[in-house]
This record gives sequence, structure tokens and C-alpha cells, in this order.
Amino acid sequence: MTAETGRKMSDLPSGDPALLNRISWARRWNDRQSSMEYALAARRKALDGKGRRSRAEQGFSLRTMGWHAFWRGDLKLAMDYCLRAETYLPETEFAFARAGIYSLIAKIHYNRNRFDLAICSIERGQWLVQDIKDDPATIADLMLTQAAIQRQSGERARAGITLGRARAQSTEENAALVDVCTANLLLDDGDAVLAREHAETALRYCEDAGCTVILPFARSILAGCYLARDKHLDAYEQISTGLRELNDDDYLARCSLLRRRAAHYLCKSEFEEALGVLTEAVRIAEQQTYALSQKQIALSIASVLEEIGDFRGALAQHKIAWRLQNETRIR
Repeated sequence: MTAETGRKMSDLPSGDPALLNRISWARRWNDRQSSMEYALAARRKALDGKGRRSRAEQGFSLRTMGWHAFWRGDLKLAMDYCLRAETYLPETEFAFARAGIYSLIAKIHYNRNRFDLAICSIERGQWLVQDIKDDPATIADLMLTQAAIQRQSGERARAGITLGRARAQSTEENAALVDVCTANLLLDDGDAVLAREHAETALRYCEDAGCTVILPFARSILAGCYLARDKHLDAYEQISTGLRELNDDDYLARCSLLRRRAAHYLCKSEFEEALGVLTEAVRIAEQQTYALSQKQIALSIASVLEEIGDFRGALAQHKIAWRLQNETRIR
């Protein structure tokens, strides 16, 4: 400590990385560019400092960068940022931050077909916050990720229960995500009417709040609901609007919307057009390691190839899907 102020020598440099990080985190849903700029500025300031506080602010900025990388769909970069953030944020001091990072890592794992690793990450995050109740957003985020894992791994009833628990903890963006996830679950179960209600609720929130991160996913599931009800023009509008609103590096949302566009073509028996769109979607899935989506797209391509009489090509796609299914790890 210094004689004049009694402050520790681990003081942050001039400027306030803590404030920059708080602004960055608060803006992440609505203003991605500004949020990233603040995160980068916070990290630069923290890198000039020394001691525990500066290290923590480096961790918080890396967490924000990892969050953005995931929602863009760059899973490799997201994982890199998350692992680096962990080194600056020990569990004993930053339980909620680490729990949020574990939730992000779980999302990355299940998109890569590694449900076993995703489950371990979620369980670790939930263990960290099990006795702490003052951050419902982090708790809700963990539940949302858990519900997604359960839905994709076939535990549909448990996914519904988990989503109900998440809804009780959720407000604002997390509530919109609950509606998106609920709509996905209901649509998979064949209830397009109720699924549409949840999708429209999510879309209204995103448009009113300017939540650009969730917006394309809300449009994608709403388009799926419209297709299930043979409302092809409404589906086309949501898909086209969603694709226009994307940035070039929005890989995850683009892949989702392209799959809806292919489904739209298939509803009109436009098989060649559907095949072209699915080929673009699988290219993104392969490059960004979306093994779960890659498997699902391979099955869709196989179905299209069967329709146009290319049975050899269809068999090749089924083999890809079988290989990816065999590589899936549940526990």
C-alpha cells in the first residue's frame, strides 16, 4: 500500500477498465460493434496495469469477446477467448463470471456434437452458483443451455421442464431466448400454432428492444412455424428479411436461415434450388465445425437427392450423417 492513499499496488492504470467492461457487457445484445470496441479498450487499459484487479478486467473483456464470437458462430475463436478468460477469473472469486463462461463452452460443445462435454460444463457452472441467488440472468442462461442440450439429445420432456424453470428466472433478452427455445421445442413436437405464439413474442421483443443478436434466430423459428402452417409468403418474408439484416460474419444465424430457405424451396418442390442452398449451409457448418447442424443438413440433402433420383449421392450423404451420429457423445 502507498503511505498517502492506502491503496494497493495492484491498482488499475489511468482510465477505468472496470467501467468499460460493464458498458461492453451491458451493450452486448443491442450494439455488437460498440460492445466489442469497449471490450477491446478495457483490455488495452487492463494490460497496462498490474496485479489482481488488472488481471480480472482482462478476463472480463475476454469473456465478452468470447460471447460475441459464439453468437457470430466462430466456435474456434469463442473457445479460445473462453479458455483464456478462465485463466484470469478464478472460480473462488468470480463464480458467476466463470459459470457464464461454462455456459458458453457448453454451447460450443453441443454444436460440435459433444454433449458429454457440454453436460460437464453445465454441471460445473450450476455447481458454482447453487447457493447464490443474486444473479438470476446467469442462472437462467445455464438453464437455457441445459434445455438446448436436453432437446438435441432426445430428452424432450426434461427440456420442457428446464425451460419452465428458466422462464421463472428470465427477463428481457433471456426471456426472448426462452421463447425462441420453447418455439423450437414445440415445433419439433408438431405444435406449430403454440410455437408461433412464442416465436412472435420473441420477435416483438427483439424488434422493440433492438436486440440484434437474437433477432435472426427469432425470424428463423417463426419462418419454420409459418412453413408448418403452409404460410409460404410469410415464411419467405421472415427468411429474406433475416438474411438481409445479417453481417458477413454472422455464420451461425446464416446457417439457420439458409436451412429455413431450403425448407421453403422444398415446400414448393423446387429441389435444385433447395440443394443449392443446403450446399451453402453445409459449407458454413463444415468450416465452423457445427457438427450437429452438419449431420442434420446431410440428412436434408439426402432427402432432396432421393427426390431427384440421385440415389448414389443420397447414400453418400447418409454415410456422412451416420459417421457424425457415431461420433456423437452423450455421456
